[in-house]
Amino acid sequence: MVLSLTRKRFAFLFIAILLLQQDLFPQAALANESSSTIAAAEAVYRERVAAWTASPGENSDYIAVALESLAALYSENGRNDDAISKYKEALAVREKAAKPAASYIAVTQTKLADCLTLDHRYEESEPLLLAAYTTQAKLLGKDNPEIQKTKRKLAVCYLEQKKFAGAEILFQELFQTAKEHSDRTACGHRNWDELLYAGQLTDLTDCYMRQKKWDIAIPLSEQLLFIYQNDAVTCKEPISLPSALLTMATCYSEGGQCQRAEPLFVQASHLIHLPKKPHPAYQAIILTKHGNNLSALGRFNEAESLYRQALSNWKSVNKPGDSDKLETIEAYAALLRKTNRLDEAQKLLAQAAVKKKKKKKPLTTRIPLPKIFMETSTIEFGGPIYQERTPIPPN
Repeated sequence: MVLSLTRKRFAFLFIAILLLQQDLFPQAALANESSSTIAAAEAVYRERVAAWTASPGENSDYIAVALESLAALYSENGRNDDAISKYKEALAVREKAAKPAASYIAVTQTKLADCLTLDHRYEESEPLLLAAYTTQAKLLGKDNPEIQKTKRKLAVCYLEQKKFAGAEILFQELFQTAKEHSDRTACGHRNWDELLYAGQLTDLTDCYMRQKKWDIAIPLSEQLLFIYQNDAVTCKEPISLPSALLTMATCYSEGGQCQRAEPLFVQASHLIHLPKKPHPAYQAIILTKHGNNLSALGRFNEAESLYRQALSNWKSVNKPGDSDKLETIEAYAALLRKTNRLDEAQKLLAQAAVKKKKKKKPLTTRIPLPKIFMETSTIEFGGPIYQERTPIPPN
């Protein structure tokens, strides 16, 4: 009898292992295939660089293209340090060419700056973006729509370094260009152009919010909300309306108008839960900002509940924004101090201190706003379309 039970258990265990293998083996094979594909592509690019470097003649363009392809491969697979290294090599090759192409150099500079920006290395990104923008402006004119992306990248770079004067000028230029385009646009594209216009308005509003210029930021946020209340515009980017509500509510709240902010926070909190796939990071930021407003109104119990929900949300975010999570922790700790719960506040602040040590450079919190306009509003400037170029190595 005991032997029979043992055999049954063994049979069940064997079947379970087979079923588990059926599920795991394809995943392992897929991972191995992905890894081998990356390695194979890396080998090809390295062979091309070596072949073109060893061949006589002017092959700098081919070498730079291969190095940039390798850098893009690294970047897409999370190897940002390696990507930066290869983009720097590509830039050096282009600059040392017998006949340097200014437009190609500008493209490489912006790609290198993008990788540096991912590591928050804005001081290194700035001269690259400035040089690229200067080149593009000379070749196409500074108001050419094809260089709007570079201009915006430079403006954000200034903003993250708190160089507000430079950022404000560029954001105002971008906003004015978008406004003029929206005024001229055909009726058939009106809603889409309003979305692009709203995107530039978003950046300008954010610039004034960071400077705490509420007298300017509040009317801009009201204009932004008016645009996103248009159903035809909002349907293209559902997150836009709660984001605009949050922006306006934050302007009111931090500008000292907490009572006016409260219904806007409530509405934003309701809307952010409506999509089929809610955004936990956006929810956490809205909960934190709303908690701040309730705390300022002296409604501490309600504020604490929101802070707790926000911290719970941050746990479900795969790549949480450290600065935003820190804001939640520090705001909750401030509330605990107000209510004389000093020990609890100290524990929370200890968590924040650990997170600050782990992070190279904390980011300034940005209101979560739709960035779809950045992907469609302009065409990337100049240079070769590298993915479509398939130059054959010299023999």
